[in-house]
Amino acid sequence: MTAPGTRLHRLELLNWGPFDRRVWQLPTGGAHTLLTGDLGTGSTAVVDALRTLLPTDGAAADLRPLVRGHWRTERDETTGGARPVALRPGTTWSAVLAVFGDVTVGRVLWLRAGADDAPQQFSFVADGDLSIAGDLSGFGGDPLTLARRLAAREDVVVCTDPAEYARVSRARLGLDADGARLLAAATPAGDLAAVVREQVLGAADVGRWVDRLAGSVEDLTRTTTTLTAVRGQLAALDPVLDDADRLVTLTEQLASVDDELLALPDWADRWRERLLATRATRLRAEVAATDRELADVQERLDEARDRVADATVERAGKGGDQLTRLETRLRDLATQRRERRGRADVLDRLLTTAGLDRVTDEHAFRTRREEVAQESTRVRRRTVDTSVRVRELDAEIAGLAGQLAVLEGETAVVRAGSETVPPALAAMRDRLTARLGVELPFAGELLTVTDPAWLPAATAVLGDLPGSLLVPAEHAAAVAAVADLELPHHVLPDPLPTTAPLPAARTLAAVVQVADCPAGAWLEGEVVRRAPHLRAHTDTEFLRSPQAVARDGRVKDAGGRRPALPRDPDAVLGWSSLARAATLEVRAELVRARHDTAVAGRDEWAAAHTAALVRDRDLARVELFADWRDVDWRSSVEAIAETKARIADAGRAPLALARIEETLADLRMDVAKLEAAQADALQRRGTAAGARDEAFRTLGVVRTRLGTDDGSALDAVLDHAAALLGAAQTAPQRLDRRAGVAFSPPVDTDDMDERERQLRAQLTGEHTRRNDAHARTAQQVVTGMTAFLHAWPTALPGVTASVAAVADVRALRDRLRREELPALAAAADEQLTERVVRDAASLLAELDRRADQVHTRVRAVDEVLYGLDVEPGRHLHLTVRASTSVEVAAFRAELRAVADTLGSRPDDDLVARVTALVARLTGDAGWAARVTDVRTWSVVDVAELWRADGTGVVASTKPGDRRRREETVAATVLVAAQLATRGDDGLRLLVLDRWSREVTRAALELGDRVGLQLLVVAPQHEIAALEPHLGAVAQLVDPDGNDARLRCLTVG
Repeated sequence: MTAPGTRLHRLELLNWGPFDRRVWQLPTGGAHTLLTGDLGTGSTAVVDALRTLLPTDGAAADLRPLVRGHWRTERDETTGGARPVALRPGTTWSAVLAVFGDVTVGRVLWLRAGADDAPQQFSFVADGDLSIAGDLSGFGGDPLTLARRLAAREDVVVCTDPAEYARVSRARLGLDADGARLLAAATPAGDLAAVVREQVLGAADVGRWVDRLAGSVEDLTRTTTTLTAVRGQLAALDPVLDDADRLVTLTEQLASVDDELLALPDWADRWRERLLATRATRLRAEVAATDRELADVQERLDEARDRVADATVERAGKGGDQLTRLETRLRDLATQRRERRGRADVLDRLLTTAGLDRVTDEHAFRTRREEVAQESTRVRRRTVDTSVRVRELDAEIAGLAGQLAVLEGETAVVRAGSETVPPALAAMRDRLTARLGVELPFAGELLTVTDPAWLPAATAVLGDLPGSLLVPAEHAAAVAAVADLELPHHVLPDPLPTTAPLPAARTLAAVVQVADCPAGAWLEGEVVRRAPHLRAHTDTEFLRSPQAVARDGRVKDAGGRRPALPRDPDAVLGWSSLARAATLEVRAELVRARHDTAVAGRDEWAAAHTAALVRDRDLARVELFADWRDVDWRSSVEAIAETKARIADAGRAPLALARIEETLADLRMDVAKLEAAQADALQRRGTAAGARDEAFRTLGVVRTRLGTDDGSALDAVLDHAAALLGAAQTAPQRLDRRAGVAFSPPVDTDDMDERERQLRAQLTGEHTRRNDAHARTAQQVVTGMTAFLHAWPTALPGVTASVAAVADVRALRDRLRREELPALAAAADEQLTERVVRDAASLLAELDRRADQVHTRVRAVDEVLYGLDVEPGRHLHLTVRASTSVEVAAFRAELRAVADTLGSRPDDDLVARVTALVARLTGDAGWAARVTDVRTWSVVDVAELWRADGTGVVASTKPGDRRRREETVAATVLVAAQLATRGDDGLRLLVLDRWSREVTRAALELGDRVGLQLLVVAPQHEIAALEPHLGAVAQLVDPDGNDARLRCLTVG
């Protein structure tokens, strides 16, 4: 009778594991076969060959040891670990082949010499009986040539893809893709659940679904990471560009203030021109009116003088000549008194202004002149001294301003970069090290002050140490020979000390930290020696301590002296750019304080110089009065009194003369009034004419400065500028608004001068404030840009942090916001909803399908078991119930929650949930294996029932009976599983690898009953017990462990 189904007839091995150099065959003839031998003789290699060829069980995890023939390990002298020893270390190839009736399957694998990766391979499925010796030889050593030769045959299908080979071989061998395993590994007796799970149900590999979900999540993670980075870049760029916009506004405001400062002189001159033109016109009209008034007064005065002359002639005829002469003298004396009194009043005012006493006689006058001469000498000397001092302070202010600019510039450079050494010292050091070929550090690069508050004091106390190069003793002569480089240095002792004294807790040396370097101990000793000063937190501590330092940089040495901070701007202290910048800022503050003090002193000396000039002018005016008679108005008063007395004596004349005298007196009174009116008019006319001339002269000067004769051209230019600017105000218009001329126009040039002075002070202060704000904002832009470029160095290639790069930064921000951010957000949403959620749903669907297959397969096996009596009148019955595993339930619920979002808008935490789930699936192999193995989702119970009534069989409690029952049940279930998942023409093969004797014998008996072929791996002493059921026996022998041999024995 022909055995049913497809059966194994022969297995061939070449260069496989311990089977070396020749083809070894295991003939089975389609019958039960026993493979026996001691442990380590090659049985595992035979089973691995079948596992490699049969697609239901999968290939061995690592085929390289089988191809190389690893047979023992030895010590690796290089690493100290163990390394395998191979039978075939060079270029080699291996072949395994199995003949199943009229179908042959095989696999060829090869490795090049020195290759440590997985073997290259191809598989084939052929119609008919092929052999290694007859069909897989003579190909010249190149397995690809063999593959091409086999592929050229019509009866052979060559597969390089394992999935394709699995599909073709299953079809030819009649295997179900989800069928029960053909190779049954040893399982402890009595663990029926394990037998059902491992041997009957088979593993459900969902790795590719998990990998696809993991790949989608990885893509989503990359996208979200990029999206987060873009959002981070935007968050970092927005403040930078806000500062840049503020910088543009400040630049425009600063330019506006500069324009106003530039336009201020012309604006003030325009107003002066208007005021002066109005004043000149008014004064010109006033002079003309005064001229008309003078002409009228002159006419009346001429008439009055003619009448006086007539009356004088008439009086002379009556003896009035003497009286006329006295009256003439009286008038001359009155004029003399008036002139002397005016000069005396001027002298009194000048003396009072000069702080000197007035004079009343000739002796006091000469004494005062001597005092004035002496004071003038002293004042002129004071004028020269103050002038010299002002020029000295101007030079000092200019020098300090230059130092301050250098310090501020260097501070900006240090903060923008990472170099702590000043560029000048760094350049000198670079030339020296280039010439000598050695690296020499500055001492200050190895020092840092842990408390920044004491940085000024440390800079002062350490002196020239931070700015000195540290030169090893062996290079001292070479450094000294470089004569053109004047660089301070310290020669280190040889050998260098290894320990240094510890500084006291409150000394300055305690806050100076030394970097870890070979010269560290020597440098620590220098710091302790130079900085034993107490850190005084109060003025009292500073005064009481013999050696102390204060936070503001004051230093008190043992002798009580308080040396000032060093002025050297190139001192180096700190191995970080922040410490260097802090040092420079402290020095900048000191220079700024000195600059402000010098400016204040210059203002004081300038005021003293001005006061000396004014006093010198006043004293010079006093010296103009050289003769006492020019100011002796009192003698003129006495002469007038004497003359009036003589006139009174002459007036005792006859009555007619008295009447003439009375008339003449009235006429003279009229003449005096007219002369007074004429003098007043002349004075007013002179004052008005002088003011008019001065107004026209000043107007001419103003118009010359404005570049126009009448101001019309300037008005035209301003009107044109206003038309070009449209609604924007011009600088003069803004100045009008600042000065409030719309509601309070200037009244005169003095008012205009005061307003110009106030506006200049206001604009200068505003310019300073806006310039400071501009500098701070520019530094903020550069700082923010530097931080951005440090965080994302490839975002702006070739761009350095500077205000000039704002356009590039803005273009990047706009591109990120308008293009990359929406695209990445859309891509992330699409990947989440279209790929990740869909892949999660696919994984869940596949797991549910596999779970349904478990139920289907259990029902199919149960149907087969129903037809097999495990004992007479008794059969086995399988039932399925849901697993109570908490972690499986949690996994299924989480995966279903993710899959249920398909087609709907996901919530915010979906990405985190999916990422966490996939991270555990890929990171926790044990947990992933448990929750994705659908066999753990259910529990299969095995019951033994009576056929008559379906009631359960009460099992014996005796240990021996219970064990025999469990072994019989296990064998029955194994055989039933093969029958349930194989058709009548399918592969009917079951491999039992070292199962117990009872299970093996029971399985062989059932195999005989149902037509199932068994390949049994068992010890040699089991031959007698199993011999009645065997058709072939093969013995494995390997005496030395490196040359396995396969011997076929005769049965019966």
